[in-house]
Amino acid sequence: METFTIREAAEACGMTYEAMRARVDRGTLRAGKRREDGARTIPKSELQRLGLLPGADVATLRIELDRLREELKTHRMLTEHAESATAAERRARELIEETMHKERAEKQSLALQLRELEQAQESTTVKLQQIATASFFTRRRLLREFRAQADA
Repeated sequence: METFTIREAAEACGMTYEAMRARVDRGTLRAGKRREDGARTIPKSELQRLGLLPGADVATLRIELDRLREELKTHRMLTEHAESATAAERRARELIEETMHKERAEKQSLALQLRELEQAQESTTVKLQQIATASFFTRRRLLREFRAQADA
């Protein structure tokens, strides 16, 4: 790992020694261990992280580009997941609506059959009342007509 003294880092970054030392003293620039002669060292990666080295902008932009690519990949996967969930929900809704329409049609058909049976019951009730109140010969004629309608 390449390291610089504060003076070397200032020269490499095009800054004054005092400005670089002030950054280290404030803590905005992390300095590493002191050398045997007492000089503090700054890793090159730290200067690049802060964008202080000439050309460090390109490296920083590449790192940011990689991060954004990963983020875009994640967003695309989330979008695909959401779209597939939406498509599944749409299909489920279509199936529910289709079933509901079939049930409604069956209900209407059964209601129509019920009305027809009720009318047939009313007609039969009327005929039975006629048979019950009719004379002997009329009753026999009505019973024959009733049986003929029932067979047809």
